[in-house]
Amino acid sequence: MMNKNVKRNTALILTGLAVGAAAGVLLAPKSGRETRSDIRRGMQSGYQRAGSAWRKMRGRREFPADFVLEQGGVLAGRC
Repeated sequence: MMNKNVKRNTALILTGLAVGAAAGVLLAPKSGRETRSDIRRGMQSGYQRAGSAWRKMRGRREFPADFVLEQGGVLAGRC
């Protein structure tokens, strides 16, 4: 049998999740379509940067960790 505290805590967590999701939908600064488009563009950009870094690294003969450390800013979109 479940402890009363476990049931209460589970109910509180589920209620909090529902309230948070509702608030997120109501207070979102962009529409869902715009948000999905932004996420898609960000993923495509990250994929292209990672592919470019991979192609540069593939031709190197030394240990790739040094290259990864050098390119860290580029991969994170900071450069």
